[in-house]
Order: sequence, then structure tokens, then C-alpha cells
Amino acid sequence: MSATQPAIDSPCTDASPVTASANATVIMGCLIGFREGHPLVSWKHGALGADAVEASTIVDLHDAHVGRQVALSFELGLAGRPVILGCVRDEAFDDAQARAARRGFEAICDGERLIISARSRITLRCGAASITLTAAGKVLLQGEYVSSSSTGVNRLTGGSVEIN
Repeated sequence: MSATQPAIDSPCTDASPVTASANATVIMGCLIGFREGHPLVSWKHGALGADAVEASTIVDLHDAHVGRQVALSFELGLAGRPVILGCVRDEAFDDAQARAARRGFEAICDGERLIISARSRITLRCGAASITLTAAGKVLLQGEYVSSSSTGVNRLTGGSVEIN
């Protein structure tokens, strides 16, 4: 251990110094996602190649920021210690988020569940199959073949149940 290089418990196997000129102290990277609530970033010519690296952040980040360009600095100049300084403004992205909010659409992902909300209806479609949820409480399943199976109880309940 040298006097100029303090001990760091790096989460990375490669904690080599980031090479930058005296004028380039911030680089651009991308917020890839989150692992256990911690942001993951990658950057061009990153010390770890295309791998996502866990980063610290000085700004609040959430799932809507995933895929956004971020400004990165590196704690003690180590590639294994990126710090997110902020998201780069992207008017097209910001406008899309605002349009989605005006339409009454919302998506929340916390790593354990995905909640998609809309004012009147949500349809998930693949080819001839679809699942539609309505604000009135209807769940509509449509497809050329619909299968229901269970290793436990497979229950149909309702005010009335019609078969054929």
C-alpha cells in the first residue's frame, strides 16, 4: 500500500485508476439499472468493459432514469468507484415522461414487483392473444387457446359462472 493510495474495499476486481486529462474530470456513462437499490452504470472504455458497475450517487435516481446518460466522476480516481453526479437533460425523454403522466399512465418498478397503472384500461397483447384490465374491474382474456393449470387449487368464483 503506497502513501498516495489509501485502502479501499472495492466491489470490483479492477480498481485501476481512471485515465483522464487534467481538463477531463467528468465522463459520460449510462444508468443501466439497479441491483438491490444501488445504481448500476457503464461507460465507454470503462475499466471493466461492458460490465455494469455499482455506483454511488449524489442525486435521487429511480427507474424512470434507466437508460439515461449520466455524468460520472470517480472516487479517488478509481474505476471501481464511480459516482453519479446527475442525469444529462434529454428533452425528448422528459417530454415523453410528461406525455405519459398527462395520459394517466404510470409504471413503478421496485425490483420485486412491477405496477402499471392507467385511468381506463390496460391491454397486454402478443399476436392473437391479449389480457385487458378495465377501470370497471373487468379482466378480459382472449386467445386462440387459453389454458389454466395449477399444482394446487384452481378456483373459479363469481356471482355466476358460465361455461360454454
